[in-house]
Amino acid sequence: MKNLILYILTLLLLVSSGLWAEEKNGQFIDHDRAADDLKFSNGRQFLLLRRPGKAKVELEEYLEIFHDGNHRAEAYLILGKIAYDTFKYQKALSIYQRLYEEYSNTDEGAEALFRSGLCFRKMGFGEKATAAFRLLVADHPSSVFSPQARMHIDLLKILKNQ
Repeated sequence: MKNLILYILTLLLLVSSGLWAEEKNGQFIDHDRAADDLKFSNGRQFLLLRRPGKAKVELEEYLEIFHDGNHRAEAYLILGKIAYDTFKYQKALSIYQRLYEEYSNTDEGAEALFRSGLCFRKMGFGEKATAAFRLLVADHPSSVFSPQARMHIDLLKILKNQ
């Protein structure tokens, strides 16, 4: 019932803003892009309102609906952070691995690999964490996460030798 109400409110917002019109002020409106942006924005708004459960539902729906969405990588990152922050490291790892599969050659993919290493570390899998960090350093040496990955590799090496 709540999803129906949210859907109706979304439609009203679109209609009142004129996004359903073919042309607005002499420019064509891309309905798919507007729907993509609006659905993702709903998830982010719930996060800003400190409603991670609602944000999670919205962003999971976003990923399910918009297979080629403009905000997929960011949606994955937010969902991974929600899971990580609630100590659901296995769930976060699964999300980050899906992100890496889709975006392995991007900055978001590098971040997903780094965060996968953090999840492995939190779960006590030092060797898997080290492997993830090494892969990041090897495949994304210019990434902003590469120096952090090197630091974690050194840290895990120290912890292993104790």
